[in-house]
Amino acid sequence: MREAFQGKSEGNGAVLTEKAEKVLLEGKPLVELTGALVQFLCHYDPDIQEWSLRCLYQVVELFGGTYEDAMSPENIACFAAALLASDSKRQKQILRIIKRLVTSSTWHAAALKERGDALLEALVQITKVENSTEDTNAVKSLVVEITKATGIA
Repeated sequence: MREAFQGKSEGNGAVLTEKAEKVLLEGKPLVELTGALVQFLCHYDPDIQEWSLRCLYQVVELFGGTYEDAMSPENIACFAAALLASDSKRQKQILRIIKRLVTSSTWHAAALKERGDALLEALVQITKVENSTEDTNAVKSLVVEITKATGIA
């Protein structure tokens, strides 16, 4: 993927863009793992949580809101629980995933707005942090972006 984007600036982008598209098409079945990866964010084993977060981040970055059930009630509840149980660094990553989902699919934005009370409550709670660090400021900013994208703010 990186080669394709770099190749565009170097003039041989057509071949590399074709390769990137091929990689995306071949990787499309990974989208079906989105629901399981979201559920693993709440797993009791921190290593599984971490690997799930990394994989989910990559899948959502590549495919956006393609997985229709990404913002199902169960996944919304899991996102909320994971946010509340995480430090600000991990919260940033989870929020970036949520932001990508709601900005790439009006379906997901509507789902969050209509049935995302638990997640919206979690978003409010994680912004009520007294100390101001770079990570907590980024968390607050991402929450604002998510609420604006869903039409809540």
